[in-house]
Amino acid sequence: TGWTAYRYARVGQIAAHRQWMIRNFSLSLAAVTLRIWLPLALFAFHWPFVSSYIVISWLCWVPNIIAAEWIIRRRAALAAI
Repeated sequence: TGWTAYRYARVGQIAAHRQWMIRNFSLSLAAVTLRIWLPLALFAFHWPFVSSYIVISWLCWVPNIIAAEWIIRRRAALAAI
């Protein structure tokens, strides 16, 4: 995502660059999301650490990318009004 954002910036497509940077930021924030969800899985749901880490490390990016896509599409819809 970072490379794609960079390529769009280099050719002057700033709107596409901005969208890809939103995606890049959301995926970079997955490490923070993992650290929020892991204690929840361990202490609230009493899952074993290894199982929790495997599942959450794959799923921690999902809510972030959904939020990023929602932001991108909402901005596009508001700009079209």
